[in-house]
Order: sequence, then structure tokens, then C-alpha cells
Amino acid sequence: MEIAHVSKVLAFGVALLGAVGSACAEPYAYMLDVKRSNVAFFYDLGGLATKGHFPISEADVTVDLANVSASEVRVRIATEFARAGGAFATMAMRSPDLLHTGAYPYAEFISHTVSRSDTGARILGDLTLRGQTRPIVLEAKFMREADAPLDNSKLVLRIEGGVNRSDYGVTGFQKLVGDRINLGFLVYLDRDAVTQ
Repeated sequence: MEIAHVSKVLAFGVALLGAVGSACAEPYAYMLDVKRSNVAFFYDLGGLATKGHFPISEADVTVDLANVSASEVRVRIATEFARAGGAFATMAMRSPDLLHTGAYPYAEFISHTVSRSDTGARILGDLTLRGQTRPIVLEAKFMREADAPLDNSKLVLRIEGGVNRSDYGVTGFQKLVGDRINLGFLVYLDRDAVTQ
């Protein structure tokens, strides 16, 4: 995603949790915009900061901006279509030495608790990657694009966190690829699409 577009989203959504009207006084189910949503990941490749992407294949999201603890998130990620820098890095990442996408074509995050934080919300849940499930903590912001309706029927959920790949058995190329992988989910949600 272009930096200018991210700034446009941030500028019009940071205060959503602090200024919620009656339109969001209960949990609402949202439908995922698959084409725009993705998970970016950042890692060290031979001393160079490198970025890749996982497409999001599906998501079940319930949002209650007035009572954040009633919100729920489940995101399924298509690892088999992941891209990691150039073609060689992408092939290596999909191989049995790393994600082994032939055997594990999907990863999944399921939230267990959501709580309000200083910058938005903190999500505790489980990430399943390469057949291994581990608890992780993610930081989330509920945002709105500049041209989105003011009733919060269209939201952008930005989630950030990180994992050590070795915790999930992703141990190949240890001398070349760093252990820490930082994650950035950008999830576009549409409440009205649920009833269409």
C-alpha cells in the first residue's frame, strides 16, 4: 500500500474509539474486502530490511466500538500465494524449509480477548502457522477512510505485532534470514455488505 494512502486512512480514523455515536453501540458483523486486504510482513534478509505480503482469503470480524471487548477477529491467510521480495525469496519461503505451503497452504489468527489500549485495542489470540499454534498479542486501530460514511459502516482495521519464526518450526536459512518477523494486517471491512 502506498504511504500516502495509509496517511489518508490514519488521518480520519485515529479517534474512533474515543468518539463513538449510538450507531456503533452494539456489535456488528463486517464483511472483508478481499481485494484490498492483506498482511504485510517484515524481516531481515542478509542484513537488509525486506518486505513481503500474504493475501487474506477470508475473515470473520465483529466490531463494537463502544464496547471493544465484544469485538472478535478471525483472519485466514493464504500462505501459498505469499510474496517475499523477489522470485527467489518467494520460492524459498514457500518451500519445505520455511512455510512448506504445499502441506500448510493457510495460516490463521483467532482472537480470544480484545481490550481497549492507549492507541486503540489490544488483541490476544492464537496464530496458527505451519501447523503450529502459539498465543500472540497484537495492537489494533479501528480507522475510517476520508471518504467513508460517518456511521462507521466501512472501517479499516490496522493490526500490528510480531513473532519469532522459530516458534512455529520455520527454521530454514537461519544464517540468511532473521528470526523476528513483524506483521502488519490491513483489513478493509464493510458492514453493509453483510446484508446484501
